[in-house]
Amino acid sequence: MKASLTDDIWRISESLDRDKSGRADPQMLQFRRMMKEVEGGTIAKLPAEWQPLARTLRSIYDQIGQIIKRTPGLDQTELIVNYVRHYWKATPRNSQILQSKFSGAGFDGGSFGKRTHATYEHGIKAGLEPASTSPTENIVRYLDAMGQTIAEARMAEDLKNSPYSVWGRPVNVGASGQEVMHVYNPVPEGYEPLNIAGTTRQRGPIREQMYVPRDMAYALNQFKDLRLKRYGADIVESCAAGKEYPDGHGAGRAVLARGYHDR
Repeated sequence: MKASLTDDIWRISESLDRDKSGRADPQMLQFRRMMKEVEGGTIAKLPAEWQPLARTLRSIYDQIGQIIKRTPGLDQTELIVNYVRHYWKATPRNSQILQSKFSGAGFDGGSFGKRTHATYEHGIKAGLEPASTSPTENIVRYLDAMGQTIAEARMAEDLKNSPYSVWGRPVNVGASGQEVMHVYNPVPEGYEPLNIAGTTRQRGPIREQMYVPRDMAYALNQFKDLRLKRYGADIVESCAAGKEYPDGHGAGRAVLARGYHDR
């Protein structure tokens, strides 16, 4: 990342939960003012000492967007102009508001799902509570999550070009033991699904999942659980190392040891 979070930027960011006199502000007016301009307003309208923070936030989000557009499996993502990741408190009230906004098909959540509210201001006015009023804390959390997702998508792309992956759907069996729908491209026996970014695709009305041999899936699904941020090692060698361990945790650690470096 070319933009950096300096000490001054952190200081300003951590002060946005207080009013001008330094007292805690339950209305979050300073935070709301900052995010309004970052999410589509004019940064020049902000106080001069706030502007480096606003420009840095916008720059980092833009850079992540550019990386997403260069990443196979994520490159069809429709990016939001002046995107800012929203984090809301995990309260029953917030959950009810979010679920009532998008309870139908198509809401996957996270950075690649439909937006429940266009901006922080819209969400706050609807009754949602931000998880944090520190934009720097939020963007560090976002960088952590997106680093994981991008690494997973790159690994999935490597697998697509290997002889070890197949696309398919499991057989759907009803309570009577009878297959309840036609299976398109059934999965070979001994294969398990990968639960990482980039391992699903739409083929007409059919949504397929990527499957790999069970031992390989067992190791690589640990990639998500261990929250790896980079992937560059040879998949087959990594999984071969992982199979030497009797449990998924050990296998995942083996993949981590071989695959954790920049690519």
